[in-house]
Amino acid sequence: MMVSLLTQVWGIERDLPMPTLDERYFVTPATYIAASGSLNPHWFGHPGSTIIYPLALLFRLREVVFHGAPLFGAAHSVAARFQDDPGSYYLSGRIWVMILGLACLPLIYLIGRRTVGEVAAFVATGIWAIAPLALQYGTVTRTDTAGLLFALLTILWCMRALDRPTIGRFALCGVAAGFAVSSRYFLATLAIMITLTWCLARARSRTPFLALVAAGGATIGTFALTTPFFFLAMSEALRSLSEEATFRIPFQSHGFVDNLTFYVGEAIPETISVLGCIAAIIGIVLLIRRRTASRVLLLVWVPCVVIESCFLGVHWNRWIIPALPIVLLFAAFGAVESARIVAARVREPSMRRRAFVVLAATAVVLIAAGPIASAVEFERVTAHPSTRVQALHFIEDHIPTGSSIAVEIRGPDLTTSAYHAANHVSLPDAGTVADFAKAGYQYFVINSALSYKFRMCGTACPAQDAFYLWLRSHAHKLAEFKPDVPGLGGPHLAIYDISAARDDLPGALARSRGIRQLTLHTTKNNHVESIPGPIPFVHDKLDEFAAAARAQP
Repeated sequence: MMVSLLTQVWGIERDLPMPTLDERYFVTPATYIAASGSLNPHWFGHPGSTIIYPLALLFRLREVVFHGAPLFGAAHSVAARFQDDPGSYYLSGRIWVMILGLACLPLIYLIGRRTVGEVAAFVATGIWAIAPLALQYGTVTRTDTAGLLFALLTILWCMRALDRPTIGRFALCGVAAGFAVSSRYFLATLAIMITLTWCLARARSRTPFLALVAAGGATIGTFALTTPFFFLAMSEALRSLSEEATFRIPFQSHGFVDNLTFYVGEAIPETISVLGCIAAIIGIVLLIRRRTASRVLLLVWVPCVVIESCFLGVHWNRWIIPALPIVLLFAAFGAVESARIVAARVREPSMRRRAFVVLAATAVVLIAAGPIASAVEFERVTAHPSTRVQALHFIEDHIPTGSSIAVEIRGPDLTTSAYHAANHVSLPDAGTVADFAKAGYQYFVINSALSYKFRMCGTACPAQDAFYLWLRSHAHKLAEFKPDVPGLGGPHLAIYDISAARDDLPGALARSRGIRQLTLHTTKNNHVESIPGPIPFVHDKLDEFAAAARAQP
C-alpha cells in the first residue's frame, strides 16, 4: 500500500488545472450539487454516484468550514471558487479515487488468501500495486477504481456467505453489489456471482431461497438509495445512457470477436505481461483441477467481465479492470505452484526448500518485470506536462482570445478558456471544412491518431479522409506536439489555421471534382456547434451561480 501510495502521489497533479478527458463528468456535477443544494447531478452515464456524491459532500464541507457557507440550501460561492481555482477541486477528486484504489489492495489479498494461499495473494497484491492500469486510473477522477473496490468487496462477501450462508450475509453481498452498480452499470453482472454463490451454498446445505431474494432486494435498494434520481429524473437518466451507448469512436470495434481479440490479445498482456498470462493459464488449469467453491467464483468472474465487455460497441482496456486483479491471482498461483511442483522432485529436504524459494522468486521476478517496467515509464511520463498542456500553452501564446477553435477528442480542454470552442470526437463527423468555416471556426486542433485511422480506412470513409487531406494540403500548420519526445505523454496533436485558405473555399469548390467536394461544400444539416461542457445544463447553472455569488457585496 505504501508503494502504491508513493507511485500514485508522484503524478497526481499532472496537467492540473486542466482535467483529463472524463473528469469533468464527475467533478462538475459534484460541484453543482454542492453549490445548488440539489441532489440531482443531471448526468447518469456511469452513474458514478460513489464518486459524485462524496465529492459533493467534500466540496460543501470545505465551503462551510473555511468560508462560512450554510450547511444546507444553496451555496453559490462554491461555483465561484470552482471557476477561480478548478485545480483544487480536480485534485480532491483524484485523492478520493486514490483512497479507493488503496482500499482495493487488502481486499485482493484477503480474496487471494482464501483461494490461492498467502504467498500467491501477497505476490498478486504487490504486482497490482504497481500495475500500469492501476496507476493510470488510480489518479483520475473516474469510476473504474470505485467499481473495482465494490466488485472485490462483493466477491469477498460471497466467499463469506459460502462459509456461513445466512440471509444476513447474502444481504451484505447485495449491499456491496448495489454500491458497485451505482459506480458502473455493467457491474450488474455481480448478480451472476451472487446467484452462483447461492447455488453452491444450496448444494452443500439447505440455504433458503429467501437469502437470494434478500441479496437481490439489497442490491436494488442500495442502488436506489445511492442513485435516487435515476428513478426520480428518468428522462435525464435515459438520455445519459443513450449518449454513453452511442458509438462515437471511429474504427475501434468490429464486433464481439474483435473486442475479444483486443482484451485477450492486447489489454490483459499489456497489463500483466505475456509471461504473466502464461502463468495465469497454468494457474487456471491447476485451480480447475483442485476446485473449491471459492475458486469457482473467481474462475467464473473473469469470463463474466470479459464477455460482457465484448458485447459493447467499443472497447477500452479499463473496462476489464474488475477482472485483472483476479487474473493476477491466477498468475501468482501458477508461478508459486509450479515452483512448488518442481521443488518437490528434489530429494534432499533442506535443498527442497531452497529450490522452492529460488524457483518461486525467479518466476515472480519474471512475471513482475513487465508491470514494473511499465510503471517506471508511467512515472517518467507523468512527471512532465502532456501534449494537451503543451498545445494549450501554444494556443494561449499565439492565438488571439475570442477566436473560434474546433477541437478533437483528447485535445486541450478549452471549456473554461477565453476561446469559443467546439469539441467533437472527430471533426469530420461533425461537419465539412466548409461547415466549420461558415460557422466562424478558423483554428483546428487535430488528433493525428484519428486522421491516420481514417486514412488507413481508404475508400470506406471518403468524407473524413478528404477533411484531413484538405487540412494537410491547404491549411497552415501552426504547431505539432508528439508524445515520442522523451518525457512527454499524451496524444499526437496538430494545430491548423485555415484563415488563408478559407476565403478561397468557394473558388476551390468550383474547381474541385470528386472526393474534394466532400469537404468543400456546406451540408444541409450543419452539426457544427459550440459545446460548453460535458453537461451543458450543469455548466450553465454553475456560471449563473458564480455570477450571483460575485454580485453579492
